[in-house]
Amino acid sequence: MQIQTMKCQTASVLILTLSLQLIQGLAEDLAEGKHLSNKENSTNPLADGESFKGRWVGCSEEIFSNSPSDSVHALRPSQIKVVARLGDALTVEPPQHSGHLTSNDKDPDSWMPVSLPDILKSFNPGVIGYSLGNGNHVNTSLDLSVVRAKAGELPGMAQKLVTSLKNNMLIDFQKDWKLITVYLGIGDMCAYCTNQEYYSPEKVVLRIKEALDILHREIPRAYVNLVEMPDINLLHQLSDRATGLRGWCECLVKPHESFDISAQFINWDYQNTLQELVYSGIYDKHNNFTVVLQPFIKNMEIPLTADGQPNLSCFTQNGFHFNAKGHALLDSSLWNNMIKPSVGGIEVLECTATVPQLHCPSQERPYLFTYQNRDYGNSQNMEDRGPSQQSSGSKLTCTERDPSDAIPVSVHKLRPADIKVIAALGDSITAGNGAGSKPSDLLDVLTQYRGFSWSIGGDENITAVTTLTNILREFNPSLVGYSTGIGREDTPQAFLNQAVAGAESMELMSQIRSLVKLLRNDSRINFQEDWKIITLFIGGNDLCACCKDPSKYSPENFTNSIRNALDMLHNEVPRAFVNLVTVLNILPLRGLFTNTRVNCPRFLLKLLCNCVINPQDNSIQLEKLRILNRKYQERTHMLVESGRYDTREDFTVVIQPFLENIEIPRDKNGLPDKTYFSPDCFHFSLKGHSQAARGLWNNLLEPLGKKNVNQTFDGHINISCPSKEQPYLRTYRNSNFTYPNNPGQLTTVTPETIKTTTVPSFEVFGSQLLCKDRAPSDIIPNSVHSLRPADVKVIGAVGDSLTAGNGIGSKPNDVLDVLTQYRGLSFSIGGDESLRSSTTLPNILREFNPSLTGFSTGKGNLENPKTFLNQAFPGALAADLPGQVRRLVDIMKNHPKIDFQNDWKIINMFIGGNDICNYCTDLAYYSAVNFARRIEEALDILHKEVPRTFVNLIEVLELIPLRRLHQDTQLNCPRTLVRMLCYCVVKPNENSPELQMMIEANKAYQAGAQCISFSCGGVRRRAKTLLVNSEPGLRQPTSNIGGGVGLMQNDRIHLEGGGRGSNGSGGISEGAHCQDPEGGNNVGFGAKAKTILELRIQYQGVAWSIGGDKSLKIVTTLPNVLKKFNPRIYGFATGIGKWNSKFNVAVPGAMSHNVPKQARTLVQLMKNSSKINFKQDWKVITLFIGANDLCEYCMNKEAYSADNYVKHIEEALDILHQQVPRAFINMVQILEMSGIRRLKKNTIGCALLQKDICPCFLNPRENSPELHEMIRVNRDYQSKLTALIYSGKYDTNEEFTVVLQPYFTNAIVPLNSTGQPDMSFFSVDCFHLSERGQAEMAIGLWNNMLERTGYKQNYINFTYDRTKLKCPNSDAPYLFTHRNSAVKPENPSIKPTSIAVTTTAKGGLTAEQRVWLVVLTAVVAVILGQHRSWSF
Repeated sequence: MQIQTMKCQTASVLILTLSLQLIQGLAEDLAEGKHLSNKENSTNPLADGESFKGRWVGCSEEIFSNSPSDSVHALRPSQIKVVARLGDALTVEPPQHSGHLTSNDKDPDSWMPVSLPDILKSFNPGVIGYSLGNGNHVNTSLDLSVVRAKAGELPGMAQKLVTSLKNNMLIDFQKDWKLITVYLGIGDMCAYCTNQEYYSPEKVVLRIKEALDILHREIPRAYVNLVEMPDINLLHQLSDRATGLRGWCECLVKPHESFDISAQFINWDYQNTLQELVYSGIYDKHNNFTVVLQPFIKNMEIPLTADGQPNLSCFTQNGFHFNAKGHALLDSSLWNNMIKPSVGGIEVLECTATVPQLHCPSQERPYLFTYQNRDYGNSQNMEDRGPSQQSSGSKLTCTERDPSDAIPVSVHKLRPADIKVIAALGDSITAGNGAGSKPSDLLDVLTQYRGFSWSIGGDENITAVTTLTNILREFNPSLVGYSTGIGREDTPQAFLNQAVAGAESMELMSQIRSLVKLLRNDSRINFQEDWKIITLFIGGNDLCACCKDPSKYSPENFTNSIRNALDMLHNEVPRAFVNLVTVLNILPLRGLFTNTRVNCPRFLLKLLCNCVINPQDNSIQLEKLRILNRKYQERTHMLVESGRYDTREDFTVVIQPFLENIEIPRDKNGLPDKTYFSPDCFHFSLKGHSQAARGLWNNLLEPLGKKNVNQTFDGHINISCPSKEQPYLRTYRNSNFTYPNNPGQLTTVTPETIKTTTVPSFEVFGSQLLCKDRAPSDIIPNSVHSLRPADVKVIGAVGDSLTAGNGIGSKPNDVLDVLTQYRGLSFSIGGDESLRSSTTLPNILREFNPSLTGFSTGKGNLENPKTFLNQAFPGALAADLPGQVRRLVDIMKNHPKIDFQNDWKIINMFIGGNDICNYCTDLAYYSAVNFARRIEEALDILHKEVPRTFVNLIEVLELIPLRRLHQDTQLNCPRTLVRMLCYCVVKPNENSPELQMMIEANKAYQAGAQCISFSCGGVRRRAKTLLVNSEPGLRQPTSNIGGGVGLMQNDRIHLEGGGRGSNGSGGISEGAHCQDPEGGNNVGFGAKAKTILELRIQYQGVAWSIGGDKSLKIVTTLPNVLKKFNPRIYGFATGIGKWNSKFNVAVPGAMSHNVPKQARTLVQLMKNSSKINFKQDWKVITLFIGANDLCEYCMNKEAYSADNYVKHIEEALDILHQQVPRAFINMVQILEMSGIRRLKKNTIGCALLQKDICPCFLNPRENSPELHEMIRVNRDYQSKLTALIYSGKYDTNEEFTVVLQPYFTNAIVPLNSTGQPDMSFFSVDCFHLSERGQAEMAIGLWNNMLERTGYKQNYINFTYDRTKLKCPNSDAPYLFTHRNSAVKPENPSIKPTSIAVTTTAKGGLTAEQRVWLVVLTAVVAVILGQHRSWSF
């Protein structure tokens, strides 16, 4: 009892003494109303052991509160009685010489607190704390921190603290308010590598939670500061000096490695898992306890010294413990966070010499900060505490939601409800990366939430998720194409969202190829008729990488990439409205990095976009980035405003500029609002996607010239509605807008469009119908002789397996699939897809009458409903024809879609092949007379029962040439099957009586059909409503093989592609070619190789740019094209081997350094030739080199650098320029090589040879640094070669020019119907091109020569169209050069040499400037480079 009384008396005396001292010392200053401060904010740095010297005058708040607080959320500093700490002492080593108060020698009355208890003592002199040298208040039992403490030790420390507090006689355990600070160190992170499971962020935070739970459960009236662990970047800054770190934290802090992405992610995971615990609110359920997370050490900034080294004046000599200065800074920052957090709730600890100004409680904010007593709006801390993401839904109030009365034919009359298909292209923003991620789940940003994507996502509906899709679905619920759920671009749920995460502008072409393929092949989409809206948004990744390669990411290259992408859409996609969203203003992104009050993963921002993040404020680099950003936007405007994409009524590109001047959205406190971003602070969150969707939609309805370019995200965006007066999506025309730089609109720039409508990346057999007159008769005709195509409403067919479609869609080696009936592809009755992709009679007729009915679709037998009026079946004989006709008539009479009496009908009848194949087995049954009688019987049924009918009676196929397919052992035909199917034709020997009999029988069948058609024996009736038209189109099978019908496929009887259109591999006959697709006439090694042993044969005569074998009908080469204009052309190679090379000086395996020697050889050959006039004859010389250089680059990077590559080419061109008069040089752009990696085939040639041919491209793993380097070098070759040619160096006289032909610039690997590379374009080594591929190379080169500079196609268009060879015309009869193209070079940054142009008196070009094709009297065709057929 006495002891207890003495303790009470001692405490009372102590409190009274200190109170009197404090009151006496502060009386004068309090009377003046001064706040907590230091004298003039002294800037002198402190050495170890020194104290801050300044005048501490306290705060104006009353020393004691009038009444004790019952709530931790109304806790004043003066009400704190106990100050304790536990955890890691690594960052809180107390100063060696500091005391409770430090006097100023010049002013003994001035004093400065150096610890948290000292600061609190100014409010409550009775504070019990742990400050050393604090006289009566020193209490080591309240400081339980130890060096390198780990989370596992915290529960024990917490329990000890509970015991210490309960046993301290100076403390009223139940009533006194306690301030407990828990410091978290790096011990657990540094041990992560030793046991990843035990030291995982989840397990570590569970141990921290266990300690907090003890404090929460055992200690009443407690305010707990949880000080976050340091950031990994701080450890890196200290690693060189911090000897204490070495040896035990090298798991995260590796020597000489300033950035380790794995360590950064580990660090971030620890921090965010801890935040989830604190922000969960589990410690805010009672008024007497709270936990506040203090992140000021995590965000600590270490300034640099004058020599650029970290200023470590806050640390002791061992490198990581705080010295006296650091100790005072630490507690001062902690105090300020407790009293008055900065706007974002974070006080950043800065290791500076300036004494921090200590905050005082104010009248408005007198309490210690908690999460419940302060409203910080959308600050990061509050946002992270729970799922506070605002609803991303919207309400659409539009009343004008109806579609057009009829499907519009003009894009300028397009209503939202007319849109049936939606698609999108771009990068990770459109892919939806991180859109649905939780705020702290950084790794989940890798997840592509495509269903939330602003421009194409289709998850839920508009009331829950605002996307362009969900807005449009309010107008048309049947919209298709949108993406749902999560996944990559190649997953089914991505559908037409073909955006690729990380994509740059130069990678758009592959996205477009995938999109076009999907549009063509999906059964839900009518490719020809459905209106499509396509949104393209890209460029952010270009800007983020621009500083790494300024040339690669130049405005010119960016615009060229956009132009190439739009060109392909323009050429390939009908009925499309393209949203081109200009690249956003990217500089504001820096605000999320530089503002440390925003909790963003700065390490990741720096990794994702270092060219934007790294530059210093107001630096030259930052200004260059700003200019580049603006040029990207300006050049995009110039491209579209040229009118390049306004040449058709069914297509337009409209710039949507709402992101051009965007700023980072901010909360009400002025901080960047992270709720609009995913956890990486780079991609949009669902909230950000919703705002972007609203901005895009509103832009769509805003007229050109008045579109919003300053969309703000941090406010409500009202969704606009179409009006009765203006119900359309706005275009330049319906906006009455004139492009500022193109007042002529449609007439100033007309792009050179590709005449074919096929897609170059996969196998199609479509056609383009150029007919202008497609109207039906004014009134339904009563006579079949007045029938127009558009009058036909019904189509039917009867016949055998050729009409049933057997094997049309079969793979080349799948013989059994010939049993499959591909009725939708049948030449006379199939209706799959449309004319652009499948040439059939119904698809042609539907161009005249879209309401045509009766055609078959898909595959199946007669029982399949999709067969419809295709009543043919495999194996049918002429005797089966009447039965087929009766079934056909019965269906037409009873089908609701057919007006049997009034609709005009076309019925196709094709039969007889099976009769001839069985003729020898029963001459009487299969006689020509019986055949004709059965045909007549079928026609009689039609004539009697079916009104308004036009019957196509197709003559019997001439089958005798099928014998060649059976007899030729080089053809891979199933000879046994062919013999079984057509025994009577295949069996007879050559010149035998049996064979002659079959020839005569075949002719008799054909004559019998003609006799029926032309009234032989009175068969033909004079009827107004029935016309039998005999079609002889299949009489010559040699023409069919590559002619107008298709290739012989599988069993060599059924036609590949049915009537899907023209087909072939390369040779052109007046625009068409005829050759076996299996046998290639390709140039160089393996041109016609069937085995690897034949690969070394050089087939000079079929070389794409120099070969002259045969004629254009058989072999497509540049010389054979030129021979159509000048038969006397000389110099082309012929035959096999080097003996007939003439002016083909290319050699196998050549590299760029060999080209100068080749040029000298060529000059000497031409000078010595008696066949040419060296000075007077015009010469075409083709130079193509570089593939071998690239294939060897990784073995000698210096020798095969892009600079050396161009240097060698320049040397060769200089030789030609100086020595060869009258020369037109084709400089073929080096191809894009990465596509060869896709070429795979299960053959010995592919397996053994491919990777050895080009190891540098074929050996690296996917996405490896080595592969990325090769792709970059490939592009460097291209860009530097372009710069050389456009320098103007070779345009200095009238008799010489070099023209870059760029059709190899972008690799397009041809695909077959299964989406795999079409190996028929490649030789047996899966590397060199076959003749089929060589024909495409020749066509691409020729067409490039006839295209203006600036409008040349920069990809090769692999198709089966034989009419795509361009022709000169009266307006442009010459080969195009830079000068006669009348345009500036494609790269405006390259200034051409000044050239004086000579013109005629009328201002026209001189004769020397026109290289007239029709007067090429002795053109010399020459090729330089490697004698190789490179695939791509």
